[in-house]
Amino acid sequence: MPCAWTYYEIGERLDLDQCKNPVYAEWVRNLKVPEFKEAIDALIAEMDAMALSTHPSRMRALEEIFLNCSRYELAFWEMAYRTETW
Repeated sequence: MPCAWTYYEIGERLDLDQCKNPVYAEWVRNLKVPEFKEAIDALIAEMDAMALSTHPSRMRALEEIFLNCSRYELAFWEMAYRTETW
């Protein structure tokens, strides 16, 4: 969920007219298609519904899973900024 949601947010903020590289322009274009927004909205709605029906004792574990996924997503993006190599 954090990965898909991140790409959605990136697509919302990028200006296709400012993208001069054709490869990146195609990537941005794909993030802006209505079907992608619909898919992300459906994922968010499903997560919200699951959260409402989850027992409070299970919610903390699910929150931790979401946070860990978010941390990995952040680490993925930071690798480029740090020019990490493995």
